[in-house]
Amino acid sequence: MAFERTDSPSAKESADGSRDRGTKGPRDCKAWNGENAEAIKHYNDRIAREGLPLARYRSFLKTGR
Repeated sequence: MAFERTDSPSAKESADGSRDRGTKGPRDCKAWNGENAEAIKHYNDRIAREGLPLARYRSFLKTGR
């Protein structure tokens, strides 16, 4: 599999900052965040309530060691 360099001068950028390879620009990300704001809020509330998934298996940054 060949990888294309994204920092090369031939990688052209469009007006919204996305490259010509079909990637999404900042406007698309803001739109996605707006469309999914309710789901993001529910997920954040769940993490605040229940903690991170698999947190008990973390071996770094644990307190009380």
